[in-house]
Amino acid sequence: MRLLDLASSSSSMAWLIRKHDIRADVERNYTNS
Repeated sequence: MRLLDLASSSSSMAWLIRKHDIRADVERNYTNS
């Protein structure tokens, strides 16, 4: 279960990175439209 522990420990950082990426993609698409 080492992989699961690693995922849970970095879940918050992964969420922040994912949220930032989504926001960047949305802004990019909105600007390009």
